[in-house]
Amino acid sequence: MTDNEAIFKDLILAHIREQLASHFSNGDPVLVRNYVDDAGGYYDYSPIDPSSISLDDCQLIAWEDITDPTDQQPDRCACSLITLSTDGGEPFVVLLKGTSLGDMLRDWTGLDYVD
Repeated sequence: MTDNEAIFKDLILAHIREQLASHFSNGDPVLVRNYVDDAGGYYDYSPIDPSSISLDDCQLIAWEDITDPTDQQPDRCACSLITLSTDGGEPFVVLLKGTSLGDMLRDWTGLDYVD
């Protein structure tokens, strides 16, 4: 990775963390993904208090823009599946409603994106 690429990566990640912290503090719906393994295994989502997640202690591992799996009529709002990891802890996945990485980058750069 070149110096410019490293600087760009750090800049983007800092912006993402800032926006994520903003959504957490605004009271946007945040759900944690739980793996339930009784009937062949499936994912379920339960509400989590965003203030219980300290981004200072977390590392962003993955971010995927998805349709809302908890909505009966998907595609009505932006939704993101975000994998975070804490030092010495297991990675966990949160479902953040009302935002997407594409939306954040579009708002930041002023460029439209195409799915």
